[in-house]
Amino acid sequence: MGAEELGLEIANQRKKMNFTQAELAKGICSQPALSVIEKGEVSPTLENLFYFSLKLNKSVDYFLQYLIEDKDPDHINRVIQTIEKLTVEQKYRDIYQLVDKESESVKEGTGGSWFYLYLKWYRAVSTYHLKLSDEEETLINLKELLGEKYSLINKKDFLSVKIYNTIAFIHAENGREKEALINFQKALNTELAYMENRIPTQDPNIYRIRLYYNIAKTHYDLKNFNEAKEWINKGIRQSRKEENMSLLGNLYYYLGQCLEKAGSSPNEISSAYRTARDIFAFLGRDHYLEILSNLKEEYLDPMEKV
Repeated sequence: MGAEELGLEIANQRKKMNFTQAELAKGICSQPALSVIEKGEVSPTLENLFYFSLKLNKSVDYFLQYLIEDKDPDHINRVIQTIEKLTVEQKYRDIYQLVDKESESVKEGTGGSWFYLYLKWYRAVSTYHLKLSDEEETLINLKELLGEKYSLINKKDFLSVKIYNTIAFIHAENGREKEALINFQKALNTELAYMENRIPTQDPNIYRIRLYYNIAKTHYDLKNFNEAKEWINKGIRQSRKEENMSLLGNLYYYLGQCLEKAGSSPNEISSAYRTARDIFAFLGRDHYLEILSNLKEEYLDPMEKV
């Protein structure tokens, strides 16, 4: 995509807002200048694009995607939403097929298209879970995405943070908890560096919750139950702060596990598991509800089991 597609989208958004060219151009540029921009004959300056975005109630990033990506941003967002939904449902076969289909029409670009990198990341994730690639091959593929070639584009939307998190998860799953904690820390350090330079009007970053959760799980596997509990409580606090429930049920489940290991009172343990159950039920996480009911039956009220 390029100047022509960007111009068409500016024109589309202008018409949706019922603006004439003169109305959109007012205070930004001349109407003839906007006309040649909409025709794709020239690209707007960054300053003008900023002011267009304000008038059209779109982010600058939305319009910039028409210059740097090969596909319609709305299409990209729909694909991302589908993949993330399938991830929650652990439907890795569906993810693999979707990534394969999308990859056919996405170009890498000189510095790497962001969507191209996103698809490569999820290809590595899905092939690993489907056992189509082994641990070593998967780690090589993931580390490639963190290399110098993609060092700029992988900063967008915290993609490098997510890749470090995936690498850490694979290490932890294969019994290398120390390597996992090193990579979780790299993810946190990278995320904090982004946060320090983040524009205040950007959406809050909630990916830190997943990092806290994965670090807690790793400490739990290492039998560092006190440390695990500390990270769980950080995750719970962050979830409340961001008003995000995506991992709250999982956090309370592991809180119950830690309380069990610490010999806490049955009421305290039961409270954590019941909270996890209620969150899973509210979110429609039937798979997790079934696991909780089967493994922690004695801590759930007899009339409230799944």
